[in-house]
Amino acid sequence: MRRNQPQNSNGIVRPVITSAFGLGLLMVNGNLVGAALALGQGPQVNLDVDATDAQRKILHAHLRIPAQSGKLTLLYPKWLPGNHRPTGPIANLLGLHMIAAGKTLTWLRDDVNMYAFHCEVPAGANSVEATFDYVTPSRGPGRFDPAATDQLLILNWNLVVLYPQGKPAADYTYKTTLHLPVGWKFGTALPITRQSGQTVEFAPVSLVTLIDSPVLAGSHFRDVSRRIAMAWSAAHAGNQRFEAQLAALNGAGRVAAKATARLRRIDGPARSLLHSAPSPACMAWCPIETSRP
Repeated sequence: MRRNQPQNSNGIVRPVITSAFGLGLLMVNGNLVGAALALGQGPQVNLDVDATDAQRKILHAHLRIPAQSGKLTLLYPKWLPGNHRPTGPIANLLGLHMIAAGKTLTWLRDDVNMYAFHCEVPAGANSVEATFDYVTPSRGPGRFDPAATDQLLILNWNLVVLYPQGKPAADYTYKTTLHLPVGWKFGTALPITRQSGQTVEFAPVSLVTLIDSPVLAGSHFRDVSRRIAMAWSAAHAGNQRFEAQLAALNGAGRVAAKATARLRRIDGPARSLLHSAPSPACMAWCPIETSRP
């Protein structure tokens, strides 16, 4: 397994390619759950992500962004947690379309900041609807690793988000809905408000929390929380609840034994660090597999 996984201050490890499996580990602190639901101060943005084409490496995004008449600039995330340069994969955003008050808006890309899109909101409109597709790479090193295969998906929300220019990311609240392929299961640190079939609705959170809460999903998915809880003494966990989910290209049961064995070998100091993490919920160790010649 490659170890060059950038980690941000909230304990999120970005997905990289591994040789065997994708693994999500979720830790929730019962005393701090309310902090995880901290909302931004601005109006709510509704985000709907259709991942039913994830097997074809395509994600469909639909956003409804509150707006007033006049000039509006929408930004695609440029600076990402754990990265020390502008690595937002803007080149993989395709087919951007904007509508307001039933009218198609003409947008213009900024001459300098290629992550910025300018448009004019017509009088009488109170929101802008933006749709686009994100096409995940088939292969590549580092930040160009695939986000999806025909059996696995790691959805980092920054791939499918736009936000208005003018306020810090923490000031925006996002209410998200995710549609998964038939038969796929998922794990995430985001609180769930409703699930019907393959459609999942999440509680509103700030944009910062959203981007820090990736989703692990797949057709071969298994919850290994009980194994981890038994391996990690409850005496050390206090009131924390551990949830661990695993997704694999195939044979999730076989891979589960290998993955949990690795987690059991985490030494005392590292385990104590996880127990004392200040974040109320964190997703860690989220690699994703792809085939290479």
